[in-house]
Amino acid sequence: MHRFAKAPFLIAVLALLAATTTTFADNDEVSLDGVNLGTHVYGPEVDADDLENKVVVYEYWGDRCGPCLRAIPHVVELQAEYGSDKLVVIANQVWTQDTDAAKDAWINAGGSDDITVINHGGLVGAQVRGVPHSFIFSHTGELLWHGHPMRMDEPLAAAIAARDADIAEQN
Repeated sequence: MHRFAKAPFLIAVLALLAATTTTFADNDEVSLDGVNLGTHVYGPEVDADDLENKVVVYEYWGDRCGPCLRAIPHVVELQAEYGSDKLVVIANQVWTQDTDAAKDAWINAGGSDDITVINHGGLVGAQVRGVPHSFIFSHTGELLWHGHPMRMDEPLAAAIAARDADIAEQN
């Protein structure tokens, strides 16, 4: 009997890992083309034209998700560091239908009005099964990275540097 004592724990860990992954058949299928910007909640309103020539972070989060709420100040710092002329962050809240609750959760967690907060949007081709989860798109719309927002500093810095180099080359 002792040998199976850890089985419930292992099953719970495996279930948690399965629930917090994002799956999609091919990275090329995840796209900003046809992006669903849901219902505007807070911050600047954006449309597809506002995303052109900017690096885009599209983050899925939940209003009662502890890891999501803890990641918000970090995402705000990144937006402030790179500025809205280079980076657009879209924080897509996916748990509640209540836009007031989503806004309150965002603000209470340290969210900024420099970031676009939407409710129940979505990326074409993404099957997000756990939050928080961020997608980084290049200034040309190519998916570069996806994962936990607390781990996006290096890929985001590389995306911004590539954007800046490309813009400088064009001038």
